[in-house]
Amino acid sequence: MDTPERNTAIVIGDFDFDRKPFTERSLSLSKVTIEEAPKYFNLAKAVIVADFPGKFGLLKECYSRIFPQAEDHGLTQAVIAHFY
Repeated sequence: MDTPERNTAIVIGDFDFDRKPFTERSLSLSKVTIEEAPKYFNLAKAVIVADFPGKFGLLKECYSRIFPQAEDHGLTQAVIAHFY
């Protein structure tokens, strides 16, 4: 049985970020909620957390709830941090 190609990065958070580095690598970005995220782990290559500057609640929640599961599925976890 062939393994499906993982060409999606799931995005958690509402802060806009530069999507070009991801699309240049032929990754499609799918915005999901933190509750929906685990449903996409088998098809995703990465989890991106893009929260507003100075806000850490979502990031803290991702580290405790999502990142351990994502790591079990072999996903890269990335945090887009903005300081302005």
